[in-house]
Amino acid sequence: MNGRISGQTVGWPNGAGGLLGYYGAVAVGLGAFLGVLQPDSTAELGKLDSILVWQARSAVVVALAVAALFLFQSSTGFSKLGPWLRILISGLAAALIFLPLDSAADLWLGLEGGEPDGESQGPSWQETLGAEAITVLVAVPLAWAVINAPWILRTSWQGMERVRAGAPAGTTPSVAEPDLPKGLDAEVIALEADLNYLKVHRASGSGIILHALERAIEDLGRAGIAGIRTHRSYWVAIAAIDEMKNDRVRLKNGLEIPVSRRKKTLVKAEIEKAGLT
Repeated sequence: MNGRISGQTVGWPNGAGGLLGYYGAVAVGLGAFLGVLQPDSTAELGKLDSILVWQARSAVVVALAVAALFLFQSSTGFSKLGPWLRILISGLAAALIFLPLDSAADLWLGLEGGEPDGESQGPSWQETLGAEAITVLVAVPLAWAVINAPWILRTSWQGMERVRAGAPAGTTPSVAEPDLPKGLDAEVIALEADLNYLKVHRASGSGIILHALERAIEDLGRAGIAGIRTHRSYWVAIAAIDEMKNDRVRLKNGLEIPVSRRKKTLVKAEIEKAGLT
């Protein structure tokens, strides 16, 4: 999911690089913290072993949650949900996948409490697994929401972050059209879904808003701005297209947008219909 503008790559990894780096740092920090704290089944492990176990757990949970966001974003119903609900759903999906994996790993490593024969006075292994399931299904979505809170709140407060080559910091974005939400206007030439956020490209630069791709496409369509979805994660304005070459659409400002194999014929037909070839 890469394009080029003024000789620089936009989109993955630059578009989401900061967010993915943040997720990675959080996973490492959380794993180290829980490893030192040694809760539950790792209480009897040495510090180093405990840290390694919790590092692995944190990395897997965060990776699963990010993957869920990425996979779900192509769904029309999911993309129309609010950001907090999208985060909670992706967190719950990660918890559901993580739970059996973690339980199997704990049993293999001998970290589960209780005795299979139920003869000990402590909780049985079934009770331990049941308690762990409740904890994971509640804790993971809530933790995922907390992890994403700084990004969601920051984007909500700032509205639109403009990135202008050579422009001074604090440049004010264009005023939105009357029928468009803040961060979208008639100057938009392309949209890029970036996990839980939306990257908005203009000829003058790019920025991130807290908006779903499906909603943005509908908003721009109602405002009379014609465009086409070239990929499950990309939309481009027809008027901004310069040419189509192989699996890419080149825009008039030099930005290149990927075209998926499924949409290649449709995109080519739309471009010819608009008389751009």
